[in-house]
Amino acid sequence: MSDTNFISPSSLDGVFTINRPTFADDRGFFRESVRVKGLEEEITKPFIIVQANHARSSKNALRGIHIAPWNKLIYVTRGIVQA
Repeated sequence: MSDTNFISPSSLDGVFTINRPTFADDRGFFRESVRVKGLEEEITKPFIIVQANHARSSKNALRGIHIAPWNKLIYVTRGIVQA
C-alpha cells in the first residue's frame, strides 16, 4: 500500500487529512503521525516542519488556526476539526 493512501485533500485548498492506522496490543497502541516523504509526494513540494506545538483546550473551546507563511502539521488527539 502506498504511503499516500492515508492522505486525502480536504475542502480547503492546500489542506490535507492524514488518517494513518493505529496498531494496538496489550501494551497500548502505536500510530505513525506523519511520514514526510509520503506527504511531499502528495503535495508535490517539500514539507519542511518549522515549528511543532501541542495544546489542550477546555471543553467546548474553539481554537483558530492562523495563516502563516510556513507549513503546519495539526495533530488532533481528541475532538474534531471544523473547516
